[in-house]
Amino acid sequence: MPLVRAKYDILKGVEYGLLVALLLWWLPLISAIFVGYVAGRKAGGPAKGMAAASIVSTIIMLFVLLVQYNIIVVPASLIKILYGNLISYASTYGIIGFAETLASIMVFRPPVFVITVIFGLIGGIVSMEAEYRRYKPKKLPKKVSKEELIKRSVESKVKSTRGMETL
Repeated sequence: MPLVRAKYDILKGVEYGLLVALLLWWLPLISAIFVGYVAGRKAGGPAKGMAAASIVSTIIMLFVLLVQYNIIVVPASLIKILYGNLISYASTYGIIGFAETLASIMVFRPPVFVITVIFGLIGGIVSMEAEYRRYKPKKLPKKVSKEELIKRSVESKVKSTRGMETL
């Protein structure tokens, strides 16, 4: 019997968050926003979204630390490709200049981890809202005529004044 997972799950949020982080590693601030939102959206709720975004950020930070301290060795040719070709290619389109300008304009720069977790919360809220709309009853109230509304308001006034006759 195949293993079937739910539509929303923390592990699914972590998987999708890592995939988005792998694809958008070259966008400094925007990648954190997308990673948090996607992880939270796939996790299924605000708390689960924050947890999934935190796990993704922690995994990425651990990987960067392992590479920085040469525990995971990255070939020099790959580093040359990443820092040489891709960075210069991205700078021709103004992506790096845009990110640097954005960073210099911001007075308060929260850490990327905090941005990712906040957008994980937002993604979780959106997924919770989508799930609510999916299961919300679609029964609409019937239309009431103007005469029926007047009749109901008169009846409610009569009921509220009945106890006052004995005073």
